[in-house]
Amino acid sequence: MAFTLVAVVAAIATSLLRGGRLGAIADREVGRFGLLITGAVLQVAAVVAIRALELGPGIAGVLLVGSTVPILLWILVHAWVPGAALVLLGLVANALVIGLNGGMPVSGEAAAVAGLSGTPPAGEHVPLTAETVLPVLADVIPVPPIRSVISVGDILLAAGLFPLANHLLGGRRLRPRTPVAD
Repeated sequence: MAFTLVAVVAAIATSLLRGGRLGAIADREVGRFGLLITGAVLQVAAVVAIRALELGPGIAGVLLVGSTVPILLWILVHAWVPGAALVLLGLVANALVIGLNGGMPVSGEAAAVAGLSGTPPAGEHVPLTAETVLPVLADVIPVPPIRSVISVGDILLAAGLFPLANHLLGGRRLRPRTPVAD
């Protein structure tokens, strides 16, 4: 979750530095922001409930995947927005591995490289084992600067957030390359 938060802040900051502004969102042909807000609130509530109630992996997985549904719906409605497809792929990849394993599998080796000790929080994460379904989609990529372990889905989501934020905030577009004459 730390990586996603960093990616959201970085995407917004980059768009603002490129001349975007928060008020530009009102000028865009996008709506249903209630879905995004609901999804974000449900994500935080799911993590808080999982930790506070010490919920097991099965129930935790259902809560985590379920809390993603409003965000997925917003992305599907706005699939034409630049970056939306990457965000969708990232969310689906994460939801799939969480749903199939009852929580996000985390590599103990990657966690150690990232500077994390002990086992990941019970419920929302599960240890990566030989029985893990789709281990390639699990949290296996260490990110030591933010003491986190991320997945391919997290990378796809983050990559999509930059063009998505740039579109929503009205930042300058990258100039298209001029073809080189032969």
